[in-house]
Amino acid sequence: MGRLRRLRYNARMGLGKVLSLMPEFWRDTSSLFVLSTGRTGTKTLTHILALSDQIDAFHEPYPRLMEERKYARTEIYDNPNKYKKIFSDSRSLYLWNSYRNGKFYAETSARLTFFAPVIYDILPNSKFLYIHRHPAEVVRSGMRRGWYVDHPADYARIVPVKGEYAFEHWATWTPFEKICWYWDAYNRFALGFVDSVLSDRVIQVRADEIFSGRSVDCIFDLIKLRKPDDDLIHAELSKKHNIQKGASFPVFEDWTEEMKQTLYRHAGETMQRLGYNVVSVHEA
Repeated sequence: MGRLRRLRYNARMGLGKVLSLMPEFWRDTSSLFVLSTGRTGTKTLTHILALSDQIDAFHEPYPRLMEERKYARTEIYDNPNKYKKIFSDSRSLYLWNSYRNGKFYAETSARLTFFAPVIYDILPNSKFLYIHRHPAEVVRSGMRRGWYVDHPADYARIVPVKGEYAFEHWATWTPFEKICWYWDAYNRFALGFVDSVLSDRVIQVRADEIFSGRSVDCIFDLIKLRKPDDDLIHAELSKKHNIQKGASFPVFEDWTEEMKQTLYRHAGETMQRLGYNVVSVHEA
């Protein structure tokens, strides 16, 4: 860890201890967090939120909590205090800066998806936006980027743990199958969280509603802030944020029937719940 980074880390740690003695800070801080698999338009959303002078919007603030999210998926409910501390230590400075400046804090990082249950408890004035995208688009993106093959972030990507069906088969699965499982694991977790919390603190939208701008009104309604000018929003939507790079991979319409059935086998139940069409082998 570099000297400057260490100083910042120590500052966050010290601030976290101070803020632990200020219950009004945690109670009153207004914030928005996103649950998603990633590759769902979160960077575009960050740029839209940042148009408001009332919002401090962040896409992937440091520390990025990459390895922490990997373990949070299966540990968060059994060991919440561990992850409350990780969240507090890593985000106190950001939250404090927004709080003291009278700003609304918004973070769109998909890596906080598995932290949602402890954020919900720590920040009672927090709101949550669950963004989901058709699994074929996420799988396609992951395949093009080399997920579970040679991507530099694979060391921190979620994997099944003992007791899960996927754990017994992981070593024999192709990257394609693993990314199908990845989509399902993220969205199963998100749906479980959404089912367990107050409905006025969370909304659910499709990624294509982010890209088209159709969900912007309901997002600002959720956080009870004035929406930025439509012309500014449309200007951001016309830009290519976080554009896909990597090898080619076919769109869903060009998948073989075997590929589609593999997806349905791993993620069909969750797809149906989210309103994505699932065609069985016999119906195809």
